[in-house]
Amino acid sequence: MKNSTKHATKFKAVLKKLKAADPVLPSENDPVTVLAFAFCAWESTSEKALDSCRKLRKSLVDWNDLRVCKPEEIVEMAGFNDAHKIERARRLRSSLHAVFLREHETCLDSLREMKKREARDYIESLDGMVPYVSSFVLMHCCDVQGVPVDDQMRRLLLEKGAVDETADVSEVGSWLSRQINSDESSSVSARLQHWADQESARLAKDALADMKQDSQNRKRQVAKLEAEKRKVIQAAEAEAKKKAAKKSAKAAAASQKTTKPVVVKKAPAKKAPAKKAPAKKAPAKKAPAKKAPAKKKAPVKKAPAKKKAPVKKAPAKKKAPAKKAPAKKKAPAKKAPAKKKAVTRKKKGRGS
Repeated sequence: MKNSTKHATKFKAVLKKLKAADPVLPSENDPVTVLAFAFCAWESTSEKALDSCRKLRKSLVDWNDLRVCKPEEIVEMAGFNDAHKIERARRLRSSLHAVFLREHETCLDSLREMKKREARDYIESLDGMVPYVSSFVLMHCCDVQGVPVDDQMRRLLLEKGAVDETADVSEVGSWLSRQINSDESSSVSARLQHWADQESARLAKDALADMKQDSQNRKRQVAKLEAEKRKVIQAAEAEAKKKAAKKSAKAAAASQKTTKPVVVKKAPAKKAPAKKAPAKKAPAKKAPAKKAPAKKKAPVKKAPAKKKAPVKKAPAKKKAPAKKAPAKKKAPAKKAPAKKKAVTRKKKGRGS
């Protein structure tokens, strides 16, 4: 524990002011009855614990019947009426059932024959056990040094500054057992229990007020967290809307700057009948047919060129024989007179 020396001084000062008291125990001193009584006294008073333990014992054939009862039935039989009634009933039933599973009966007589360490391990390992009950049973049935401490006793010591505020019930109990001698354990526990019994009513009211305050604080925290969560969600939605608006604006701007192919893709989807337009505009396809003469003009011009060549050659062939025929005819006609002239010339020579 933090500041152990300082708290030890204050604890001794508190212990000197407490009145002496005798330990309060049930009439039956067997360990199972002491166990049931300790659970009844946990977070309660010794007087109420004696009354509840007596009622339970009368309502049951033996303690074995209690381990098969429902928690609500145990509360009704014992007359528990505090804030820990259901938890007390459940823990008591669980512990007795654990004893039955180990011993095959609801009996703890073997506890007296165990060594102190074995007895401590046995009791502390039972289901539903709490530090107050284990210390109470070990102290009164096994002579093991300890001081039973529950939450109401811890709060009393905390009010006096005798313990650290960060220490829990188990830590406070083990620390108190080291502050006293072994032979003083029972008397010191009785004095502390008597002090807690006197302050129990006030502590119960304070605990109830603290519980209400804690519940209100939790509600406020939950409301605050929910409000913050809503703000975060709203901010996220607003941011998402802004991003969506920016994206849509960018998409619109991009659609205006896009090329024709983008428009062509949209046109077939929306204007499916537009596919029939080419069928109606068949004459438009015939326009190239009208221009076909333009394409045929080139061959038309070449055709006359090819036809003129043979036309020219044909007359050439016909004129050649026509010209040669007269040539042959004229040759003899010209030669004949030449010969005649020669002869005449010769004749003339001779005559001269």
